Amino acid sequence: SHFSKHVVSTMVGGSKSVVVCAGCAARHKKLPSNWVRNSYSVYCPDCWAAVQCSNCQHHDPKGAMHRSQWRCRACIHRHCTQGPESAQENFHRIIIDDHNDDLPVSLHRDSPPGGAADAAAAANDDFSEAGESEDELAPLPAPGAARQTKAKATAQMSREEPNHLVLLLDASGSMRTTDVECQEAWAEGAGLVCRLDAALRCAADFVSAHASIHPNDVFSVAAFADEAAEICRGRRAPETREALQNSAVRGVGGTFYKPALEFVAECLELRPDVPGNIVWLSDGKPADTKKALEYFQEIFVRGRHSAVRFHGIGFGSTVETFAPLQQLVCIGNGTFTLSGCNLRSLCQAFTSVSSSITSLKDSSGSGSFVAEPSVHAPTRSLRQVDFELPELGAFGKRGVSRFHAARATFRYDGCTFQTQAWDVGEVERRTRPYMRGGMRLVYGFRDPQVVAKDGGWMVAKLSRFIDPGLNSTAVVEAHAKSTAVARYYAGLFNEQVRAAAAKGKVSIPPLIIFVPCFVYKVQSETQRSTRGSEELETFAAERYLPGVFLKYNSNNGYVSEAPLRHHDIVQAFLHFSFAKSGGSLLVADLQGVARPGEVLLTDPQVLSTSSAEGVTRFGPGDLGSRGARACLAAHRCGPACKLLGLKPISAMMLRRLEAPAEVQRCRRAPSASSSGLSVGWERVGADSGRAPPPAGGADWENVSEHNLTDIACSDGVRSSQVSGSSWVDLLDT
Repeated sequence: SHFSKHVVSTMVGGSKSVVVCAGCAARHKKLPSNWVRNSYSVYCPDCWAAVQCSNCQHHDPKGAMHRSQWRCRACIHRHCTQGPESAQENFHRIIIDDHNDDLPVSLHRDSPPGGAADAAAAANDDFSEAGESEDELAPLPAPGAARQTKAKATAQMSREEPNHLVLLLDASGSMRTTDVECQEAWAEGAGLVCRLDAALRCAADFVSAHASIHPNDVFSVAAFADEAAEICRGRRAPETREALQNSAVRGVGGTFYKPALEFVAECLELRPDVPGNIVWLSDGKPADTKKALEYFQEIFVRGRHSAVRFHGIGFGSTVETFAPLQQLVCIGNGTFTLSGCNLRSLCQAFTSVSSSITSLKDSSGSGSFVAEPSVHAPTRSLRQVDFELPELGAFGKRGVSRFHAARATFRYDGCTFQTQAWDVGEVERRTRPYMRGGMRLVYGFRDPQVVAKDGGWMVAKLSRFIDPGLNSTAVVEAHAKSTAVARYYAGLFNEQVRAAAAKGKVSIPPLIIFVPCFVYKVQSETQRSTRGSEELETFAAERYLPGVFLKYNSNNGYVSEAPLRHHDIVQAFLHFSFAKSGGSLLVADLQGVARPGEVLLTDPQVLSTSSAEGVTRFGPGDLGSRGARACLAAHRCGPACKLLGLKPISAMMLRRLEAPAEVQRCRRAPSASSSGLSVGWERVGADSGRAPPPAGGADWENVSEHNLTDIACSDGVRSSQVSGSSWVDLLDT
């Protein structure tokens, strides 16, 4: 062929024809069978592998290096011509590139055998085998126990206090779009219905299903666009369902949030003594984000309705448009759920919201298994802040604080931590937060040493509380060390699960990737004094991670029951970290953004089970053996655990974890601490500093009656609600 003639006609010294690799210039007299022909050139195997695009896996010798990785021309073109909707992919790709360029020390192939990880795994095998040999069978339920339980639940439902649920349904012009897949008989055309019809039907089903569990609740419903149109107000479930089914609302106009919030405030005034829950469905970004945020903070954060919880449902596939709704839900102490454009997914989203509300009501009303409040528990003072618009990422002259700070991070090798530090440099931080969690406020942040001006931005995380004990350098470093431990075990997990998948000839599971965490310390004394007494000298920061956050589990036994993407592989990682550490550590509180091939996680919490003196602790969120026992009791081994050969959690293993917890509790006898913090267990939640919750606290119980809950929670520990605005369980030290 023409190609072959061109290849073998290369002359060396004018006397001999040889084949030359276009990449490394290696020469052969004849074309080797494993060399690859491309256009008019040939490549040896190593050079051909080097020109494989790290994004789409396509081989393109005419591509180029991009962020230390080879990219084909098509991917480079898409990157250069991307629109705003591709910004999220760019942020995610930077985090993934950081992961590829900074693998944990444990993944080095020349690591000596018999290291700490091997010893830990061996210790865990012995631990598991001993537990299995001593395990006992639980007694069968007594005859008629199920009927008694059902009768008791029915009686409890009839006595429970009512709640006021307000449903807000987006009725803007975009909701007329006919793109919701439906396999049922009521679908028209090619199995598609418009978004508004799907929302009305699922809302009606939600009302009926929720009322079957909480018959005393009342409902109000409105459809919002340019204005809020009332569908019903303060009615029981049957009337509400009928109003939704007979609604003549049609999608028209823009999306405005403030009229919907004003409708909520009016509805709650009907019965101000009844707790309120708001269920908010929208398919896009509002046109009045700033006005809505200002009104929300005035009425629902600082005002008379500060105890109301907001739950959001993002309807559609463009997740970037849901940032304003996510912000309101986060500040409103609720949960956010993403629904795809199909009826099944939307029904599941409503079911998830109903489960959240039910769990909160049950735990606050029953009082069972709730830790008794400590008489020494202090009242923590919250920082008084105003929130700014979400995802500004702008660092101009206004609303920005500039100062010099030193940056450091930690690496973990399975035994010890190594500190990596950088020179002092100027950084920029927004003066107002745009989001908050259970423990920390989130600010826009930029460090030119980490991200270039055109390469995105970061987020700084500062404590919500003024207490010195929760703002110390040790607490901030504990967050970074938790991330270092999580990244170490994630490297081992990714390597082992992919090897097991290749051996078992199954599809390759997604990667577990943790966003690196840095510790910043303000250096200038003059800047510290001029920036105010409440400004923190030490804080944590990491790359900005956009997208819909999914909460997989907590640090005290909560496990999501919603059908989250990559749920099985993330839950398997929790189990893996405990097994690989020999039962000494457990990585929990897993939350982040799920992609097709990766799960990008942030803010993990490491739980240390050892009660020995001098053992590294991981901040006030480290609940020790008590938290680890609750997490393992709620864990369900799935296909990923089986693929990795992880042994199921036994009852004896949980009993062994119970002993160190008892020792720790005895050592924490009530006494005044130097930091002003209480001794013992305390639950600090999103409601701190607000109206007191109902008796028993708003704890989250989300473990089945068919697992090891009784053993894990025999001493009163229960999980609390977790989400983007989660309650956080803390151990005061």
